[in-house]
Amino acid sequence: MPVSVEAINSFIQDELSSITGADRSSFTAETPLIGSGSPLKSRELVELLVAVEEFAEDKIGIQFDWTSDSAMSETRSVFRTIGTLADHLAGLQEALQHS
Repeated sequence: MPVSVEAINSFIQDELSSITGADRSSFTAETPLIGSGSPLKSRELVELLVAVEEFAEDKIGIQFDWTSDSAMSETRSVFRTIGTLADHLAGLQEALQHS
């Protein structure tokens, strides 16, 4: 059964709360994950991405490569915000279902 983009968003928000110690409600789909305004330090971003990689494999059934050339670009990265990351994972899931 497909995992909804809302469930992916929720997972990312929960992980951010766990990693940063901030209240989950302080994170929205618009929360930046990289660049100015990000609540994450570099090490914390890596922690989040490892957790997302495991979630993608275990819950969605997809391989998630977070090491691409554009990964850390503030303008092109799928890590710009919680929402862009969730949308990317949902898109990978949809592509797998249609292959």
